[in-house]
Amino acid sequence: MSNIFFISDTHFNWKSIIKYDNRPFSSVEEMNEQLIKNWNGIVKSNDIVYHLGDFALGRVFDFKTRLRGNVHLILGNHDKLNCKEKKLFTTVSDIKYLKSTAPRIIMCHYPLRSWAPSLKGRIHLHGHCHGKLPAIDSIKCLDISDPVWNFTPIPLETIFQIFDGKIISPSKIGK
Repeated sequence: MSNIFFISDTHFNWKSIIKYDNRPFSSVEEMNEQLIKNWNGIVKSNDIVYHLGDFALGRVFDFKTRLRGNVHLILGNHDKLNCKEKKLFTTVSDIKYLKSTAPRIIMCHYPLRSWAPSLKGRIHLHGHCHGKLPAIDSIKCLDISDPVWNFTPIPLETIFQIFDGKIISPSKIGK
C-alpha cells in the first residue's frame, strides 16, 4: 500500500534561499543533499508525494531522479519547467484536489483564504509563505513549506493529527 506525503518549497539548487529562509546549511550542495536524504529517509518508491511548488532552480532532472516516490507537482512561482522536465512528474497542475481522503484536501502553491467548500471541513495545504503567514482559526489551512517542517515530507496521517489537535507544532512531530 502506498503512503501519501506533502512538501513544498524545497528550492533545490537555489543558493539565495539559504539566507532568505535562514536555513541551517553552509552551502547549496549541503542543503540539496540533506533535502534528498530527508525525503528518501521517509518516502518509499511506491509512495505518493504532492510537491506544492518551488521544486528546484535548474537541474530539475538531477534532483527529481534521485527522489523516491510518484511525485505530483503543483506549480509554484519559481517552477519554470520545460516539456521534458514536466514529464518527470506523475502530474503537473496549478491546483489539485485529493478526493480520496476524508476530509477532502485542496492543494495549491499559494494560500487560499476562501474556496468553495472551505466551510465544509475541507483542508487546504499550501506553500509559498515559508511559515511567515499567520493562520486563520476559522478555516483548516496549513503551510507545508519545507523550512516549517524540518525539510522533510509530511505524511497524510500527520496532517490529520494536526487538525485533530493531536500535534500542535512541527517540533512535536514524531515525539
